[in-house]
Amino acid sequence: MPAQTPWNLRLGPLTINLCTARATKGGAEVALSAAEYRLLLLFAINPGSLVTREMMREALWESADAYVGNNTLYVYMRRLREKIEDDPANPTIIQTVRGSGYRSLPEPEQAELASA
Repeated sequence: MPAQTPWNLRLGPLTINLCTARATKGGAEVALSAAEYRLLLLFAINPGSLVTREMMREALWESADAYVGNNTLYVYMRRLREKIEDDPANPTIIQTVRGSGYRSLPEPEQAELASA
């Protein structure tokens, strides 16, 4: 797996190349829509942190006037998980934080520093 660099972000088994706007898992490209890619980036730049629904709305829709319901966000998350998770019904890369939003798992070295 490519190392994390200024051009590559890692999120669990995924590598996101910022130059090509592509994500790979195990060396295979993951076909993502533009919205799914933006969501994935949001989680990759906030590993281990809570990503609220409001943060997701801001990442997906530039217009402050656009109202997007929670059901729409749920559909985007379901589609993203179907593409990146080994078992979308039991996600390990991006987990639900009930009533608040979602959280991606921190990189192992970040988890070790947090526990030290």
